[in-house]
Amino acid sequence: MYERSGTGWLQRGGPGVQRLSSTSGGAVWAVVQPQSSTETLPFVMAPGTTALARPTTGGLQNIVGLAQIASAADGDYWVLMSNGTLSRILAREAPTAFDDQPKDDSSYASRIDVWSDNAGVRSIQVVFPTRTVRYGDPGDSGTQQHDSYTFGGADKLISVDAWSGTAARGGLAGLRLTMTSGVADFGIAATTAAAPDLNEDAGGASAICGLFGSTVKSGGRTYVSSIGFHVRGASVPQAVLDRLNDNRRHYSRAVWANADELTLSRILANYSYTPSGSTAAPVPLGMLLDPKPIAATGNYLGFRWNFGSEQERDDWTKTRQAGDNTFGTPVASTIAIATNGVFAEAVLGRSNSAEKIDLTRFWNWKDPPIQITPADIAPISTASRAQNPDTTAAGMGVSQAKFTPLVAMPDPVGLQTAQAIATANLFRDMSGLNSMSQVLTKGIEAAAGNDKAAGERAQEALKTATEHQQKMTQLALDAAAKVTGPSSPSCWTPRGPPRHSLHPRGPLE
Repeated sequence: MYERSGTGWLQRGGPGVQRLSSTSGGAVWAVVQPQSSTETLPFVMAPGTTALARPTTGGLQNIVGLAQIASAADGDYWVLMSNGTLSRILAREAPTAFDDQPKDDSSYASRIDVWSDNAGVRSIQVVFPTRTVRYGDPGDSGTQQHDSYTFGGADKLISVDAWSGTAARGGLAGLRLTMTSGVADFGIAATTAAAPDLNEDAGGASAICGLFGSTVKSGGRTYVSSIGFHVRGASVPQAVLDRLNDNRRHYSRAVWANADELTLSRILANYSYTPSGSTAAPVPLGMLLDPKPIAATGNYLGFRWNFGSEQERDDWTKTRQAGDNTFGTPVASTIAIATNGVFAEAVLGRSNSAEKIDLTRFWNWKDPPIQITPADIAPISTASRAQNPDTTAAGMGVSQAKFTPLVAMPDPVGLQTAQAIATANLFRDMSGLNSMSQVLTKGIEAAAGNDKAAGERAQEALKTATEHQQKMTQLALDAAAKVTGPSSPSCWTPRGPPRHSLHPRGPLE
């Protein structure tokens, strides 16, 4: 291996090198087979170094069995393995953020310097009266383009435009600052006719008092990935600026939510959208979004999307429809919560679902208690409850049994009508009706007489049975009085008068 040095060449150590290739970042890649191994490995010689070394980032340090390696303009690496497999490895490293916060007593910037190459911005430097800050590649190679702009007295920043390039897979390639004194172009901003990828309004004329952003490495070079500026108004107190910076998320959301549609349309015009898998040309977002925001969440601003047709809307919805396992397996559990009541279980007067609230009615029954109260329970008495028993037998009362006198049955009316018709002799008796009427009359009279006689005999029999029952009861009372005379034991306590049950079954014979 040889390296050009001035007008001559210097030999560099490279044992086991099988193939060499260069990258857009200025590095030299080699496919090496060490003497102690049968596998080929990637090695790199970064710009400014004099020896090959194993790569430590980008995923290339773990490759074994390499046949060839090449780099693309966007910073990616294509790797051809010994078995014929072709793979792409993303070599961009994680960006490194930088932030130069303005000091309370710092003055405004007086000059800005930018170094760039054909791939992107390598470093940026801002000069203040009391300090100078620089971020990115600290070197100043002769192959880099150097642009400088000196700010005038009381110069204010109006807007910032930025272009992305191929370095470090989308790093900063061009920068344009629009000042009150003029326009400063850096990188490809001075020669390109393409619209900037980012356009930021400085919010009116403000002075630059600091900068922030990030840098990223690609191969052996460092590029500026993003850039921003801290600005300060001349008439704004520092306490107000500190308040805004400490609560930047809150105030930023308020600004975005109240931004007019014209401003948002200008910002959205700098972005384009190409559906996944589509080969059509990118479409500006200003044509697809409603410029009026509908939501602001964290660092995100939400807009309403305008679909070209209902079919496009349905297709988009179906492809993003949540499945059964999108959010995992559901877990159900029952949790008891103590409340005043829920619907259909509310306590009357204690929950809104129980009844309509009426402040004119009593609702706290502790204040107006019900006046109807039960009687007090008498105290317990320990006195003796013994009483002298009364052994006198009470006489039986007069029997209340009475017989309802029999009522004579009324004469038959229908028969009298028949007799009247027969007496009139209106029709000639052709069937012996006259004789039949007489026979029936005698029969009814005989039946009525028999019923009356039977009732009189039954009344006499019941009277006789009642008199017999009274006599038997009197005999039983006399016998009981003899048994309970003075010679009876004194410890006997009668429970009540003797009871007798005499049920006559019918007339005694």
